[in-house]
Amino acid sequence: MHTPPQPHQNIQIIKDRLIFSVLRIQPSNTSTLFNFSVDNDDRFQYLPFFSDFGPPELSHIHNFYLLVNQILSEHKEQIQYVCGFTPQKIANAVMFISSYNMIKNGLTPSEAFAPVSHLAASLKPYRDASSFPSTYDLTVMHCLKGLYRAMQFGWYRPETFNSSETIYYEQVENGDMNWLIPGKLLAFASPYATNKIQGGYTVSTPKELIPIFRERGITRIVRLCQRFYDEKLFVNAGFKHTELYFLDGSVPPNDILNKFLDIIESHDVIALHCKAGLGRTGTLAACYMIKDYGFDGDEAIGWIRICRPGSIIGPQQSYVLKFYELISKPSVPQSPVVSKNQVHTPTKILRKATEKPPPISTKTTDSSYTTPTTDRYGSKKTKQSSTPQREKHSEASAPRTPNSVTTMQAELAKHVTAVSLTPKHPQPRKYNRPK
Repeated sequence: MHTPPQPHQNIQIIKDRLIFSVLRIQPSNTSTLFNFSVDNDDRFQYLPFFSDFGPPELSHIHNFYLLVNQILSEHKEQIQYVCGFTPQKIANAVMFISSYNMIKNGLTPSEAFAPVSHLAASLKPYRDASSFPSTYDLTVMHCLKGLYRAMQFGWYRPETFNSSETIYYEQVENGDMNWLIPGKLLAFASPYATNKIQGGYTVSTPKELIPIFRERGITRIVRLCQRFYDEKLFVNAGFKHTELYFLDGSVPPNDILNKFLDIIESHDVIALHCKAGLGRTGTLAACYMIKDYGFDGDEAIGWIRICRPGSIIGPQQSYVLKFYELISKPSVPQSPVVSKNQVHTPTKILRKATEKPPPISTKTTDSSYTTPTTDRYGSKKTKQSSTPQREKHSEASAPRTPNSVTTMQAELAKHVTAVSLTPKHPQPRKYNRPK
């Protein structure tokens, strides 16, 4: 439980230049103090799906960084950033000022958060974009750590990030897309066969997305939801297209997770979507970041929500945390195995599994795709035809280690749910964004 907010003044961020205060009323400027707030600035407002209120998205964090730099350059007096007195405003303000401190001064998350750490108990935790009771608290520190790790990989660079382009393309009518890993993994909402759908919303079609995807170097589209468009439109335009359907609002079955990780660890640049491009899409993306880039579960959720607000919903949150927990457990000592796909050098190495899970055939419209002869855990695979077939699973395989992949997948399977959480139509928040 967070404690009721209290006034806090003159929290030093940059010595003699920038302070942060939580006040009921913004004070007037003086000859020695310039005050500013973004509480009522449309450029920095999080537009909720349901009961969610943050974290601020990447374009907001970036624009806040630019705004503070501009104010500091234009004013010689001391600068005071002021936020209002509601728990939501305080949480987002702390995220803004801490991320600025981290980006500007090259600090670690803990160092950047230290000046405001005494506010931690009063910070309202972020929650998922659903109307159900919250079951997971995402904190400002989780988000800072996710942003920090992403910056270490070069996924966010303030000198090159284009916030205007990001805001434009995340609109439903412009494709509803966001990079989660620039140059490798793009998340987007399902396109439709026509521009107009029920409710009068304007959405994108494959024809409109094709030039955008080409410009971004996308080579493969992966669909996780039911069919709202003809995939041949992408295939005929030179893209690979793969079907990995699983239930809306649920977590990925083992075969889907395995197939996705095989695909994304290839040379392909992936455009990944479910219906809204939030729940199923974010969940698979988080698993990839955990496995190959060393994110923990909280960091992965934090970074993905910064990139694409509303991602990873309900039980998908506990699935991601469980995936990290199980993949990180020490196992019976064995030789470490590194994936042969080194397009993006992984920072996390899985222990070799003594028992290979049986892959299940998954439909793909890409006739050139074949399953690698060695899986990502180092076990040999039977060569597949263009359409992968179910392999026979040996009952005489070696005993499972405590952290074998099979054991991990069995544990993850307990988190599967079929509750539909994705809205049936594009979210109004995407249309109401200030231009």
